[in-house]
Amino acid sequence: MRLNPWKQEKNSIFISERCAVKKQLLLVTIILALIPGCKKNEPGLPGKWQQKASLPLTPGRTGAVSFAIGDKGYFVGGSENPVYHNDVYAYDPATDSWTQKTSCPGNHFLFPACFVIHDIAYIGICQIETGYTKEFWAYDPATDGWSRKADYPGSARSGSPNFAIGDFGYVASDSSTDFWMYDPLTDKWTRKNDVPTGVSNKWGANFVIGKKGYTGAGFDTEFWEYDPVQDSWSHKATKGGFGLAGCSLNGNGKDGLLNDFWEFTPE
Repeated sequence: MRLNPWKQEKNSIFISERCAVKKQLLLVTIILALIPGCKKNEPGLPGKWQQKASLPLTPGRTGAVSFAIGDKGYFVGGSENPVYHNDVYAYDPATDSWTQKTSCPGNHFLFPACFVIHDIAYIGICQIETGYTKEFWAYDPATDGWSRKADYPGSARSGSPNFAIGDFGYVASDSSTDFWMYDPLTDKWTRKNDVPTGVSNKWGANFVIGKKGYTGAGFDTEFWEYDPVQDSWSHKATKGGFGLAGCSLNGNGKDGLLNDFWEFTPE
């Protein structure tokens, strides 16, 4: 009998039903709470949640992006309709505090692709006030500086499957089958084998375990694994959920939606 690789964690976070914007903001905070150095309620006991300092934003936002570099977490962009943003906030778990950083000089970010390679965050390919943009930017927290990179060669989109494996970043489509690899050393995009139709899954959970990327469970229940060595996709156990936040810890994948928190075991 095949075991279900998705396991719901015992202690899920509770999020108020009052406002969709606050839900999305707290979803981003889930990822930031998982970076190394964050405290748990009871040391040594896993699966405990503790509320940390709120972002200095009023109101909250939807469609922002978050990532971790070193011992800090970062929050970028988002919107409280109709206003869009490209600002940056850094979270320091040692002091439980937020610090505003240099805003991106380009377009605003709403549901952008984002991945980290060698302590540099790459962000772009997202929705803006007038539609969508192919702009792609690199943010270096060591210098608090931005640099423009080669535009995405595929169709402009937002909320696409994306992740970094080793020295390369990957961006799939939410509406077609093209799939691209980004090389930060040469600042070039290379088209890879087209993705299966089911991978066109907007606003899903994205994470990497070992040398393979995982994405899905966004608009529908499909969940997929990408192998860059074989340049191939394989279908994995389904898991429903719209607008997920995802990460990997200790060889397993984690995703969360509203008050649910789940773990995926690849083997």
